[in-house]
Amino acid sequence: MRRRLLVGITLLAALGGAFLVFPGACMRRRPSAQHVVLRFDVPYDIDEGEPPSRGFPYDALFQNRMTLYDIEHAIRVAATDDHVRALVLHIDGIRWGWAKIAEVRAAVRYFRHHGKPVYAALSGGGEREYLLASVAGRVCSPPSAVLALDATPDGKTLFA
Repeated sequence: MRRRLLVGITLLAALGGAFLVFPGACMRRRPSAQHVVLRFDVPYDIDEGEPPSRGFPYDALFQNRMTLYDIEHAIRVAATDDHVRALVLHIDGIRWGWAKIAEVRAAVRYFRHHGKPVYAALSGGGEREYLLASVAGRVCSPPSAVLALDATPDGKTLFA
């Protein structure tokens, strides 16, 4: 009986050790990237702050939404990160207020001010989308894209 107990404890200890060592061996650190280009898919809508907690099922649904502060802060941190080489904005359609656009635009301008290129892929839209894209050094758009800009009374566009 003692022998079975001793064999059982030894087997259990060996199995426990394997469960502790095996995941560590599998999760070895991959070599870090030398150069990174950030891709930012600009969301259609953005929250200014964290929504109030409504309980478990609802919080799980909205857990991954970034706030205006998160986006602005991430762009500003990336501007000073030596591994980040460029920023690409993918702008499809946005329903932000003008102040939110101005804040994100200022963060992107800060990124450019640090000597890093910014590219914008604009698939259409209006003044809001164009204003955000205009801070980039290069704006690309497919030939079939429609950009609806209002004109001033004298015929000039607002954001030329």
